[in-house]
Amino acid sequence: MELTRLYVDTQLQGRGIGKQLIHAALNDKAMKEAANIYLQVWEENHIAIKLYERFGFELKETNLIPTSPVKHYSMVREPK
Repeated sequence: MELTRLYVDTQLQGRGIGKQLIHAALNDKAMKEAANIYLQVWEENHIAIKLYERFGFELKETNLIPTSPVKHYSMVREPK
């Protein structure tokens, strides 16, 4: 299962919105049943990386996305 396109407007960051969105996504029935959950995050987005790590995601590799000029990390959350 892949978690895609999770953004919080810059002016609204720091209010716990990202945390609420991830919490809601991970509580979805399909996400709960998934063997692994994957996501991509821009390597310079340190705030998002720390947030994902708090939810159990781990950095796996760095990769280039053809439509993006910046490097991204692949992160995965494995079942507990």
